[in-house]
Order: sequence, then C-alpha cells, then structure tokens
Amino acid sequence: VVKSTGALNAPSDTSEPVSQRTQEAVTNEPQTQDPGQTVDESAGDTESNVVILSDRILSTFHRSEKKLSYYADTVGAFFDLFPDYVIKVNMLVPSRIAFEESQVAALSDDQKATIEEVYAMLDPMVYTVDAYSALQAAGGDLDKIFFRTDHHWTHFGAYLGAKAIFDTLEQDFTGIEHYE
Repeated sequence: VVKSTGALNAPSDTSEPVSQRTQEAVTNEPQTQDPGQTVDESAGDTESNVVILSDRILSTFHRSEKKLSYYADTVGAFFDLFPDYVIKVNMLVPSRIAFEESQVAALSDDQKATIEEVYAMLDPMVYTVDAYSALQAAGGDLDKIFFRTDHHWTHFGAYLGAKAIFDTLEQDFTGIEHYE
C-alpha cells in the first residue's frame, strides 16, 4: 500500500522570512473559553496564516489553484512509479478551523470543496479518503481531535483518520473501545 497525505497550504513562494509572512489575527474580545466567543473584524485578514484566539491558535487555509494542480500532479507522478497492482491511497486532512464555529471558519477558505476538487484531479485508481466527513461525524469537542496550539491531530484524531483509511479500503478496523 502506498499512502500519500498532504497539505495544500505550504508557504508561498517568496523570499520573505516566515516571521514577516505570518500575520497574526487577534481578537479584541475578552479572554474567555466560551465556545461561542466572537471574532471582531480585525481577525478577518485573509492573508494571515494563523488566527489567535484566547484559548487556541488555528492555521488558516488559503486556496491556490497553482498549489492544487501542483499537488495533484505530484501525487500522480509519485503513484505512476508503482505498478497498478499496488494499492494507492491519498488522504487530504482538513485543519481544525474547518470545523470551528462559522464566524471563525469564515476566516479560511472552504477546505471540503478544495479537497473534493483535488480528488477529482487524481487518477480514478487512487483511493481517496474522506477524512473531512470522518472528523465531522465525530463532532463535539474539537480538543479531542486536534491540539489547540497547532494543526496536528491528537491520538483520537489520528484514530479517526486511520479508521477512515480502513473504511475506504473496506477493511476491518479495531474499535476504539479495544484500546487503552
């Protein structure tokens, strides 16, 4: 099995240092951990790479036609290196901001639509994993799926991703109740 996971939000092609490219969007709201907290207009800078809230930091996603095509072409070229009998799997994983309340999620481009578009560009022989729906179905507390200070999954989020792969391949997967 050849697996590919990827990110479509790599740093842009620029000679500026990362510290100059990354702009932080900070709310002026009171420091609170209320999940219904609001974001003021200053947090809506669409060129920012992160949104900093009182209780979490979120990576934003900015769609780039060039990066989408490059990613699809790269995955295609990589998978072409392997014979057809090799199972090829691709999973694009949305970041936490895609599942945040609508006011915060609006600061990022639509990851679900972008993932679907990229999957449509891939060879039909490639199994595409719907991680978005798997994470969305888990719902509830995002802190159980994603860490609060970066874009990585927790152990439970990784479990959901692995289960989505097995479900796509129609393979048995041990239920979470069997893990410690």
